[in-house]
Amino acid sequence: MSESNADLAQLIGSRICHDLISPVGAINNGVELLSMTAGMPPDPEEMSLIETSARAAAARIKLFRIAFGAAGTEEAVRRSEMRAILTDVTADKRLDVDLSLDGDPPRTEAQLGLLALLCVDAALTHGGLVQASWQSGRWHLTTEAEPRKYAPGLWSILTDGAAEDVTPAEVQFRLLADRAAEMGRAITVEDGETALTLTV
Repeated sequence: MSESNADLAQLIGSRICHDLISPVGAINNGVELLSMTAGMPPDPEEMSLIETSARAAAARIKLFRIAFGAAGTEEAVRRSEMRAILTDVTADKRLDVDLSLDGDPPRTEAQLGLLALLCVDAALTHGGLVQASWQSGRWHLTTEAEPRKYAPGLWSILTDGAAEDVTPAEVQFRLLADRAAEMGRAITVEDGETALTLTV
């Protein structure tokens, strides 16, 4: 493994651990609350906390498996699975995804779409609605959410192949650029006055 790939693997590992801490921690807190009330009927609010957090953790693991895992197969990812993952991942309502798919995308396409979504999400300071569609073999993601933080250096990784350093929270930019290049796909990014659009 090259030094660059080793660094990327470490960044991915850090990103996964960071994103799983919150839902797993919430599950642990819920279990602790239940243990403090042993012998009493479970509190519906506590049970809801545990169930919601467990679904969010499971959904994030599924999302990471597609986005960050090996995608050297044309096996399709069902539309229903993509929607279910995004529904549970966005259960906290910070991010809302309007997903439109032209059939069941191959795993390589599903990976591109989820990496692109993670890139767009990184620009949304307070979350918001993202419209994501896969039509005629291309992904189009658009958001009008504000405020947005547009870091030219990060987006130049996608559009120009710039060799920018990234943090674990930004590792999706390098991965998307690499995967798109392997598939011969150009990436365009437009950050206008009213909307941010990413096409791959």
